[in-house]
Order: sequence, then C-alpha cells, then structure tokens
Amino acid sequence: FKELFFTHKDGALYVLVPKWPGRRLLIRNLNVPAGTHATLLGDGRELPWKNAGPDVAIELPDYDPAAFALEHQYAYVFKIAGVKGRDFGR
Repeated sequence: FKELFFTHKDGALYVLVPKWPGRRLLIRNLNVPAGTHATLLGDGRELPWKNAGPDVAIELPDYDPAAFALEHQYAYVFKIAGVKGRDFGR
C-alpha cells in the first residue's frame, strides 16, 4: 500500500510519502552506510533507522497532526543524508 516518491540532491535522498506510514517506514532495496542521518522534515527530528536485509527501516514517532503546519500535512518528507547514488536505484 505504501506509495513512495524519491528525489536526490547534494548527497541526500528525499523520500516523499503522501500518507503517514505508521510506526515504521520500510524502504525496499536500499541499504545506507553507517553514519547516515534520517530526519523528518517539517519538525527536524532525527529518526532511528537500521538496515534490514536489503531494505532500510526508519522508526517513526507517534503521529501528532498538531506537530505539523497545515501545509505540511499533505505529504511527509524524510531526508536520508549521506546516501550516494550507488546506494539506491539498483
């Protein structure tokens, strides 16, 4: 059911998600190196993540719509810093 959109700029992968994914965001066929930082744009909090086989899993906070301005509630953007082109798109 998860619908994800991706863009890449300046060593960061941006993952756009139209609906809040729940407690965990699983991105298939992506492994990221140690030292990578995952953040939720809109509130800037850093999120714990781990490689799970060929995928990466990002643990998410409980959803609180009050934490986001109305214009940020149409899609959610996760930034994964430190990702190189070779880490995705295989």
